[in-house]
Amino acid sequence: MVEGFFAKKSCSALEASPMQHSKIRSRLKAQLTRFSSELTIGLRKPLRNLVGEMLFGIQASQDVKLSNIARSL
Repeated sequence: MVEGFFAKKSCSALEASPMQHSKIRSRLKAQLTRFSSELTIGLRKPLRNLVGEMLFGIQASQDVKLSNIARSL
């Protein structure tokens, strides 16, 4: 039982390094940017940016409350 206590814990597949988090975040941002650009065809640039940021904030916070979206951004 003592061996189990001092044994080195292995890294699980769910744990990711900060570098992997950064890559995942940038990939997600690119996909959301493409989606929001298709969604906002014909709108002015400030509205396109708002929709893109809102989609990213909703995804990041996993909530639709404005305070939680702003907190996640």
